[in-house]
Amino acid sequence: MMMDEIEKRKAVWYVMSDLFLDTELDEKDHRRIAEQLGQSDYSLEKIEEILFDEVYPVCIVNLTNVAGVWDQFDKGWLTDEITKRLQTRPKKKKKRLLKSLIHDDWEAVKRILLTEG
Repeated sequence: MMMDEIEKRKAVWYVMSDLFLDTELDEKDHRRIAEQLGQSDYSLEKIEEILFDEVYPVCIVNLTNVAGVWDQFDKGWLTDEITKRLQTRPKKKKKRLLKSLIHDDWEAVKRILLTEG
């Protein structure tokens, strides 16, 4: 992936990582996330692909950790981990385990994007 594409995706990665924080999101959070995603140049289909193929594999472990990150992920760490994974990820997509942990929040964000975006 080219550096300019990585720079373009960072804002999307950062806001989507909020779905994996060890805290309960509310309607205000869903709207904030949807608003920021709506400002990106990506289609909803591409946003969902980025969520599950790039952000999810790096951040999902936070929701299974007893002492997970609850305020925000370190942006440098998040960028490094996702770009590292993009350079080395296997061609075959892994099964999306534990998808249900973010299902409700993601569906709420998608609903806002589809109706107001």
